[in-house]
Amino acid sequence: MQGFHTLDKEQYFTIRRRDLQLSNTPKEEDTMKFKGNIIRGAAAVSCAFGLAIGVTGSAIAAPENYTVYDGFGRTLGYGQWNDDPYGSILGDSIRACDSYSDGMWMVAVLDIDRDGYRESSDRIASTRGLVAGQCSSWKSGDLPENTSYTLWVSNEESGWTGNNITVTVHT
Repeated sequence: MQGFHTLDKEQYFTIRRRDLQLSNTPKEEDTMKFKGNIIRGAAAVSCAFGLAIGVTGSAIAAPENYTVYDGFGRTLGYGQWNDDPYGSILGDSIRACDSYSDGMWMVAVLDIDRDGYRESSDRIASTRGLVAGQCSSWKSGDLPENTSYTLWVSNEESGWTGNNITVTVHT
């Protein structure tokens, strides 16, 4: 008979061991599918974790401080902006804090009408009448979301503006 071979015992076991080894080894495409599933699963978990951190991070953001210094590098005071509620602080709020006992007071002005001028329609917080180391009360009111406003923070005395900073804040 053509094509029929008789194998001795050693040949038979060598071939059988090879077949068992091949059949117990995962195929390359199966390994790739498994690796792909692990990568997709890890990516989904990472995205979910990142989303949770991002949402949590923005929900508990503390007020932002904008500090005014004098020519010698001393902190004169600062203005605070709080875009979202934080504890007992309402959103879209400002306040001024005086840090240096120099006879001047700190003022924070949020340009509500966005015309570049300080006027009564703007949100104004001042430490006038308070001693150094104190902050004004929070001045708040709802503003349209995703809008930019100018915040001026300065130290003042009887109509004279000393050192100041101007920043852009966002709701």
